[in-house]
Amino acid sequence: MSFDISAEARADTANTIRFYNSKPDRHGSAFRAEFGRAVAAIVEMPRMYPLVADGVPDREIREYHIERFQQRVIYLITGDDVLVVAIVHASRREGSWHGNLPTEPAN
Repeated sequence: MSFDISAEARADTANTIRFYNSKPDRHGSAFRAEFGRAVAAIVEMPRMYPLVADGVPDREIREYHIERFQQRVIYLITGDDVLVVAIVHASRREGSWHGNLPTEPAN
């Protein structure tokens, strides 16, 4: 199995860390640690987590929910490959992350 984080998801992560660091409690490092745990859990058992409700047809897209921060780690499974495509707040409009998906499924 291969695992990767897309450039868009890396940018989402960096923006989220900056956002939490801009708040009085400065929880950016706590979010980073939670994201690291999410990645480890996804690598360990990628199909354990639910399919997204706002997915696209013919693609296996799942999410890991970071409860403390109400963030969704959205990832695409293609064969044995896992690609994190977005990190979005749970309150964001459904499908707001669709633009982060690769245009062609990996083979």
